[in-house]
Amino acid sequence: MNKTELNNRIADVMGKPHSHTAEYTAALLQVLGEAMTNDERVAIIGFGTFHPIHQSERLARNPKTGEPALIKQRRSVKFKPGKYLLAQINNRE
Repeated sequence: MNKTELNNRIADVMGKPHSHTAEYTAALLQVLGEAMTNDERVAIIGFGTFHPIHQSERLARNPKTGEPALIKQRRSVKFKPGKYLLAQINNRE
């Protein structure tokens, strides 16, 4: 699902025009991005937790050539699913 499809589903669930829910979707993504930039953990009870991590500089290999390549230090995000999300996705078998 991409951002547009997510927005369309939110609009359908809320019974609101797509233009209004596009603002909600954009605001949610902006808040999450700002929190990650500020090294804040975001916990949505039942859904999961997003938390920023710092990855140190490390040596890797180019898969095509096999030559060593240096991966620079960077920040990334980890997601840990919540109890209710895991229950929801595992009961759909």
